[in-house]
Amino acid sequence: MKKLFKNGMWRKFLTLLLIAIELAGIVFSFVALFAFNFENEAVVFTIILVAYWVLTAFCVIYIFFTQSEPDYKITWMMCAAALPIVGFMLYLLFGNKRIKLRRKREMARNLEAYHLDATNPDLRERLAKAYPDANATSQYIESASGAGIYGNTEAKYYPVGDDAFPDMISALRKAKHYIFMEYFIVAPGYMWDMILRVLEQKVNEGVDVRFIYDDFGNLGTLPPKYYEVLREKGIKCFAFRPLKPLVDVRLNNRDHRKICVIDGHTGFTGGINLADEYINKIERFGHWKDNVIRLRGKAVYSLTLTFLGTWKSFYEKDFSIDAYHYSPETYAKEMDFLGHQSGYVQPYSQIPFDYASLGQNVYLSILARAKKYVYIMTPYLVLGSEMRNALRNAAMHGVDVRIITPHIPDKKAVFGLTRSNYRELLVAGVRIYEYTPGFIHSKTFLSDDEVATVGTINLDFRSLYLHMENGVYLIGGPAIPAMRKDFDETFAKSEEITKENYRKLLRRNRAKWAFLRLIAPLM
Repeated sequence: MKKLFKNGMWRKFLTLLLIAIELAGIVFSFVALFAFNFENEAVVFTIILVAYWVLTAFCVIYIFFTQSEPDYKITWMMCAAALPIVGFMLYLLFGNKRIKLRRKREMARNLEAYHLDATNPDLRERLAKAYPDANATSQYIESASGAGIYGNTEAKYYPVGDDAFPDMISALRKAKHYIFMEYFIVAPGYMWDMILRVLEQKVNEGVDVRFIYDDFGNLGTLPPKYYEVLREKGIKCFAFRPLKPLVDVRLNNRDHRKICVIDGHTGFTGGINLADEYINKIERFGHWKDNVIRLRGKAVYSLTLTFLGTWKSFYEKDFSIDAYHYSPETYAKEMDFLGHQSGYVQPYSQIPFDYASLGQNVYLSILARAKKYVYIMTPYLVLGSEMRNALRNAAMHGVDVRIITPHIPDKKAVFGLTRSNYRELLVAGVRIYEYTPGFIHSKTFLSDDEVATVGTINLDFRSLYLHMENGVYLIGGPAIPAMRKDFDETFAKSEEITKENYRKLLRRNRAKWAFLRLIAPLM
């Protein structure tokens, strides 16, 4: 059963099943037309054909009037036009973000309410003078999400999960008041078993431990209703938007965040989930390269609010967050570096219910404002026209744009789709590298030795438009040179894809890649 859920196998099975049902329906209609000897077969045939056209038109028009990005919408309209039953059903299951208007407004209002922590005016003034371009992106993030930017925060960058995990365990063991964790994937093994033992110990010490995991993300890793197991251990827990056996947008808007908050003063986020491959305790697709950012200080309050917004909006509506409000005493008592400035740090979160596409717009802003270079790590390169044009335009304006993708894929179809996007970028001057030791899972932008973002947001349709995500925008500070060093070392371990060797790949895969580009939103 687990194999059914690995690498999207169940989605492929469902797609093939729906196609088979639709084709069987078409064949049955024609067989029935001739088998039952209707007096006027031409009239019956016309009725069937008109009914099919009406169904197709309904599906296409329905998708046309949804509030989605044009590239995304057009692809789904093509799917619905080609096979209306298959296309429309898959759209409802995987591509639609339409929910009841009242519910959408309620969720957006609740989630945004817990992200409101405005930037200190003096800090904003200093930032505007020191980093005017970066400040403009920061102001956009605050306007779109309510998340302000902070000084007095230490940001430590870890190039791989292996390095971050010991510090994460150490911080969890020191918790005195509360632990909040929110993750897309949890898998039993060395990593999760060790974390779970610490969480149980902390519950016994009276620490308030709360945990959120995504129900869909753990179809193949956790048993059903695993939250009951954790609740029996004293851990307050819920599964984000449990799946129901009906066509429901719960399949679409998933919680893809990775957040760990300890006592409001220490937080971890980045690309890693809680499974052994993320710290290379097991090997799935060669060496697993991911990253983590650890925050200590005031900016952790924004991560705290992000978690609490999800907890209150989707689980415990009467829950009071008053006990978790930031106060300087929290850091004066717990930390030894209060007043220490380590650059500027701005955690932010994306929700799919407001149609703002915050994560994509942060990436676009970094590309638009870059003067020297933009370096990118991403596991998937599934691009719409806006992101593709931004990458091309930056390169054509003389910016050194480099992208690192995996050489060993976790999903072969998505890997083919990723490679299919290389051509237009290479022509524009973008340099593309594949990480030969294994799989890149990092979602990182770095520009001009000045700004960066680290988080959970992939360059694909689902992360950019449908999922709940989070990231950290960084300006200055020691995390920036640490990231530059990581990029330089990763380039050295990677194979650059030139126009010449890309042509060889294209000759073997031209037809397959063209088809994958057509169905990109299904991936």
